[in-house]
Amino acid sequence: MASAPSLPIGLIDVRGTNYDVGHQMGQTFKSRIQEAANLQLVRDYDTPLGNEIYSSYLKVAEDVYPHYVRELQGIADGSGIPFRYLFLKLITCEYQSLLGDVPLKSIGGEGCTDLILNSEDQDIIVHCEDTKPDMANGYIVHAHIQPSDSNPREEKFVSYCDPGMLPGSTFAVNAHGIGMTNNRLYQKGITNKNAIARKLLNRALLSSENLEDTIRIIKTPPGIASAVNLNLVIKERGRGKASFYSIEISHSPDGSVIDVAHYKDGFSHYVNMYQRSNVDQIKKEGSIHRATRLQEFSKPKGMKDMLDMISDTSNTKYPIYRNCTPPDICTTACVGAYDVRNDRLYIFRENPRECHYQPVAVFNTQDLTQETFTTFSP
Repeated sequence: MASAPSLPIGLIDVRGTNYDVGHQMGQTFKSRIQEAANLQLVRDYDTPLGNEIYSSYLKVAEDVYPHYVRELQGIADGSGIPFRYLFLKLITCEYQSLLGDVPLKSIGGEGCTDLILNSEDQDIIVHCEDTKPDMANGYIVHAHIQPSDSNPREEKFVSYCDPGMLPGSTFAVNAHGIGMTNNRLYQKGITNKNAIARKLLNRALLSSENLEDTIRIIKTPPGIASAVNLNLVIKERGRGKASFYSIEISHSPDGSVIDVAHYKDGFSHYVNMYQRSNVDQIKKEGSIHRATRLQEFSKPKGMKDMLDMISDTSNTKYPIYRNCTPPDICTTACVGAYDVRNDRLYIFRENPRECHYQPVAVFNTQDLTQETFTTFSP
């Protein structure tokens, strides 16, 4: 099993309808998507119950977000990977839990670390994107999506994307001045087949225009199917200081349940455990170790201190910057650092401290223009 990403980070600058954008993503990164594909997943779950679960989630997706289903279809058509496989990857957490053959405590290894600094002088959020090694060769999507019959909204965003997946489940900045990062949460009791898959809701949030719009999207019926924390930073155009929020989103039979906290001045961090909601959860050992290590640091003064924290490997079993060394099963695919006050999104392919803090990509988030990109390869 690989311990680190093996390919240079990729970039696509794409525009068109949702399907057009998906098709160009799939076609451009065809080899990466095919290498990440494990078609055994389709054969393993070709059972009556498995097909029922798949069909239920797909029906909800087509009813609520048909344009994002079309986007995923575009990825499938462009990459040559069957749509069924890509949708199964999209709903893996919910699917395996409902199928009952894989206990929730052993599902996946997704888990990311976020650092948030908001002070009089600086507003910064740093995200460590952790995933399984077979999904670590992702790419940056710089998209301008044109309205269509099923999607009246124009969308512009920059998002890191896992191979074959919809954008939005990692870190992103959109044209409305909103930056967002995600931390998967391990809520117990995934039982609702008639709900919106978490990663589909993450995709919808890329269209958000403000905090109220974000909450409206999260509460879209029939609600989210599994749990996630959304770290949200909103910078109003023409104003310096930004507002930071942590939104813990849980599933329930009656729809999404949310807890919104406004980060006050200071330093905060978030891993893959609820911090406020009264929810029955599984606390993964890696999350406990990362949270404990983060509490040992002094308050960071700025970007460099935060990059040093996210680069930390002093806990050899469960480091913050991960390398898939057992017992840890994840690797860090990349790091995103959003300097909100200065309108810059920095993306690092390697451990920031070890690569001397040199990003592979820099975006001007005021107008989402690409400033530098050094290692593009399809």
